[in-house]
Amino acid sequence: PPPRVIKSHLPFEMLPPKLLDTCKVIFVCRNPKDTCVSFYHHTNNLPGFNFRGDFDYFAKSFLAGTTEYGNYWTMLKSAWKYKDHPNMKFLWFEEMKKDLISVIRETSKFLGYHMTELQILRLDDHLYIDNFRKRVTEGNDFPADPSKENPMVKFFRKGVVGDWKNYFHGENLKLWDQWIAENLQGTDIVLPEHK
Repeated sequence: PPPRVIKSHLPFEMLPPKLLDTCKVIFVCRNPKDTCVSFYHHTNNLPGFNFRGDFDYFAKSFLAGTTEYGNYWTMLKSAWKYKDHPNMKFLWFEEMKKDLISVIRETSKFLGYHMTELQILRLDDHLYIDNFRKRVTEGNDFPADPSKENPMVKFFRKGVVGDWKNYFHGENLKLWDQWIAENLQGTDIVLPEHK
């Protein structure tokens, strides 16, 4: 029964044309450098991707838009043009890390779902990454075959902002900064924490 939640990694052009007329949409974004690092570990740590390569190879594929979900900028810009629509809510991962309680309040208001302060605090605690890890390793949320390692243990890695600084250096960093600047040119998109 409604309301239903549907998660997608598709750009707007591949979703139903009247989506925003009939649904509330929450679009979660992250700065491209941290997105690349996170996605690299995601493809390395979870079965089914079968990625064999180092970070530099993956980063080049990410820049070219040849990773699983295509070009970062195509995805971001496909949704950004609807940023002022009343049924669209943009969330930046960096905002969630900075002040999750405020994001929970804003999101529940956007969805028209009333939450008490106690519910907000409980959800904040539930979403804390160390609590996710604990539930995964205890097998409460993601039961696993005891004879095999639970792949979800690696799913929740660091959950931090700025881990890209451990991966991008020298010429590679200059190349990425140039790529970001070129793709931001002529837009009003402001990336949080990308420098």
